[in-house]
Amino acid sequence: MVQTKKNDDHDVTWNRISQIADLAAFYRAHSRDKEGFEEVLELIKNIVFFDAATLYLLNEEKGKLEQVAILGGRVELLSFLSVGAGDGLSGWTAHNRRPVLLSERNTISSFNPDNEYATFLSLPLLVEEEVIGVLNIGCVEARALTDNDIKLLTIIADQLALTIERLNYRDKIESFSTQLQKVQLQLQQAQRSIPLPSRLYQVAPVSTTINHGINNALSVIVGNVECLLSEKAARNQKSLSRLKRIENAALQIVPFNRKVLEISSLVQDSLASGEDARESNSEKKVTYEDI
Repeated sequence: MVQTKKNDDHDVTWNRISQIADLAAFYRAHSRDKEGFEEVLELIKNIVFFDAATLYLLNEEKGKLEQVAILGGRVELLSFLSVGAGDGLSGWTAHNRRPVLLSERNTISSFNPDNEYATFLSLPLLVEEEVIGVLNIGCVEARALTDNDIKLLTIIADQLALTIERLNYRDKIESFSTQLQKVQLQLQQAQRSIPLPSRLYQVAPVSTTINHGINNALSVIVGNVECLLSEKAARNQKSLSRLKRIENAALQIVPFNRKVLEISSLVQDSLASGEDARESNSEKKVTYEDI
């Protein structure tokens, strides 16, 4: 008889563990809307019985807990109080990151059995000490939840929190990826939409700078050459000095000429791109006409 009891307990334990795994799989596979969350609460109720439950999740943008699902009736206490990110004991649970258990609320004079629960449990949904939600459980009977039930519900809350957080991260990554693809597409379209003259116009300021540099250097060369031509004596120290200046000025032209070559290459690339685009459009037109 004792062995049979142990086997039964073992089967019940593994059955509950299997249900917790099914819960996570269900949440990953179904929509995260009101109906989907209510089905999640139904699955939790199959693991640990209760009469009602309310699920809150943290809205990161607002920094507030928002009610996302109710099963069997709303479960909340002291909702007129604002505590941290939420109201009532849900806000207290989220703020302190600790569960709240009231097992005998039916013993207080203000207890109303018509709309209140004798057993109240509020569990934080935690991911590395960060609260992402709160799960409230209500039972009509007092002391309806055993220690094992509370431990199991705590495990369920942790598993649910991890699953929700993973899916939230996945959604964010997918959203960022979509936005990045849109930006890349917009950049490509913007580049293709810039007409060829506009691209060549971007080269003009650089060309002007180079042109001024070459003109300045040539002015020095021409000026000194003219001085030499006007002077009959070209072998004295003064003439040699002028020749040195000519040489230095001439050397200054070399790097400017390299820049000119770079600009020339840019212009040629732009022209080639324009020709490719025109040829591509021409080929498309021919293809459409053939069809």
